[in-house]
Amino acid sequence: MAIPDYQRSYSWGDNEVSELWSDLQKAKNSGAPEYFLGSIVTTTSSAGKRQLVIDGQQRLATVSLLYAAMRDILRDRTDERADDIERDFLGRKDMLTRKRQPKLTLNADDNEFYQALINGAKIPATRDSHRRLESAYEFLHSKMKMLVAGLDAESWQVPLMELHGFVLGGAKVIAVYVPDEDRSFVIFETLNDRGLT
Repeated sequence: MAIPDYQRSYSWGDNEVSELWSDLQKAKNSGAPEYFLGSIVTTTSSAGKRQLVIDGQQRLATVSLLYAAMRDILRDRTDERADDIERDFLGRKDMLTRKRQPKLTLNADDNEFYQALINGAKIPATRDSHRRLESAYEFLHSKMKMLVAGLDAESWQVPLMELHGFVLGGAKVIAVYVPDEDRSFVIFETLNDRGLT
């Protein structure tokens, strides 16, 4: 999936990221079978190679940061599931070129910083959106570190795998695929017009 360059940069601040984390934890801990994550509107790029995200990029980017943080905690403890998280949710290497193919790319202003961040590299944050991405990652990483703090070698992975299972199986989205960009904007505006009955 790709965020088109004309879409705004990453805009979620501490409040939105904290609310997503809190809502996921409340739903998981209450035994709720599902958590509604929102809607995502996509269309196909003119080249036909990737789905373009017209609406839902903030949620997608934040959930990918959650998985990057989870992978990093697993990797720090040399747990092989870090590679599974990387491959299934963040990106994989092309068999021929061996170049990493990310699952999600952000707009031109954010993508280089975002890719470095989810790959564990540090590059300077030069925009407000970069600082928000970095802050979201650090918040999610610290929350997951707290989940595993003090647990023994046999059980520290359990809270992370429970969270992973809940996000994978319980977090629900309404995915709206629109065959062309012109119509996708109509759907986007309709979904975001709070005055509609």
